[in-house]
Amino acid sequence: MRQTFELSVVEKRQFARLKPVQGEALAFWGHAAYIRGMDPDTVLSDGGKFSALPMGHNKWWCYPSKLKCSKPPIYIEA
Repeated sequence: MRQTFELSVVEKRQFARLKPVQGEALAFWGHAAYIRGMDPDTVLSDGGKFSALPMGHNKWWCYPSKLKCSKPPIYIEA
């Protein structure tokens, strides 16, 4: 399940003032995700709340859930 976030009061004010300019909303949601450590390219929003996948979700090994990603462990053979 994707983690859900709620906009802060300041972010809600900024969101309400967005102009209908191409790319402005994408930049807003991308920044909101980035400051929370989430991947800006995976944002899904419905206004005051949004969800996104963790940074590195498709670059590193994910365990046990696909949404809990980290760098792959180092295996040492004796």
